[in-house]
Amino acid sequence: MHRRLKIGHTGITWAGKDIETAVATISKLGYHGVEVFGADLDRLEKEGRSDLFDRYDIPLISSYCSINLVDPSAKEDSFNKIARWGSLMKKHGAKYICLGGDSINRMNYNYNDYKDYILNMVNEAGRRFADMGLALCYHPHTGTPIETAHEIRTLMEGVDAKVVAFAPDVGQIQKGGADAVQIVKDYLELVRHVHFKDYDGVPVKYTPDGKEIDSSGFACYTPLGKGIVDLPAILDLLEMSAFDNMVMVELDGGETVPMPQEEALTISRDYLKELGYSFRERK
Repeated sequence: MHRRLKIGHTGITWAGKDIETAVATISKLGYHGVEVFGADLDRLEKEGRSDLFDRYDIPLISSYCSINLVDPSAKEDSFNKIARWGSLMKKHGAKYICLGGDSINRMNYNYNDYKDYILNMVNEAGRRFADMGLALCYHPHTGTPIETAHEIRTLMEGVDAKVVAFAPDVGQIQKGGADAVQIVKDYLELVRHVHFKDYDGVPVKYTPDGKEIDSSGFACYTPLGKGIVDLPAILDLLEMSAFDNMVMVELDGGETVPMPQEEALTISRDYLKELGYSFRERK
């Protein structure tokens, strides 16, 4: 089967500790683009290293950013972050903002208490990014206000589709208890960004204070093809749709990882090569 889509990778495998090594390695392995956190762009700007993507000859495609979606007192700070991150993304030529909510303690969380405020915040963020010429793609994430299938569906059916698109993280969705293939299929027309991730399938457990226990060394995730997510089915949906962005492979890092990051990214790249995807030839 002809594979038309290009494959990039996010920098989170290094857990935000070494953004230059992340960008250099992703480029070295032949991925077509990179995504980093909004906080990484802030740090590169402050450190005078904003030429990083040019130096390693790889384009910045997107940036993952999170804001507080449940506390009205944090609204001004959240929108200040949006303005700053949007400006930096435009400077580097990125077009897609992958937006999530800040982490919360879900053990004491009632979605119905916040759903209207969350929807208003996401729509307003979408309008502000659209005014900057950027596309906001909402990213559900375990441990945040939007995690379960019900929360995802409620949000995506309520957003203003003119300014808010969908950024499914297929591993996060599966870990959150939903069928990632079905969610992508149901909202395929809204999908403009993707985090392509595999989940180890171990039921999530938490410490008494609500912190997730890592079962894999990669925040319960695995290199592609080593977990339970039906990755080929999701790729087939994307290939046959109007989706025209880069598919961003992702593997969350942690304090300790079970293998070197470059090895993990190589496993994912080689898995995708077997499915017919091509990568840049690098020296």
